[in-house]
Amino acid sequence: MFRLIEKISYILLTLWVIIYVFSIIGVTLNFLPPSTFIWTSILLFIGLFLLFVKALKERIKNKEDSHYSKNIKR
Repeated sequence: MFRLIEKISYILLTLWVIIYVFSIIGVTLNFLPPSTFIWTSILLFIGLFLLFVKALKERIKNKEDSHYSKNIKR
């Protein structure tokens, strides 16, 4: 499950980079409207949110981290 979330989020972020570069070129040459950046930003936030969810789920399921946070003095 974690691998699937991670792969989807990396694919979305890679797509974001590609679309963002084409958007910059398209808006500069007046082929695309400036609102294109809004849609690319949504794609970016979805990809980052999926990575955040993955990291949060891994942290919750990791028993070793919980053990050290409870039993080791700082």
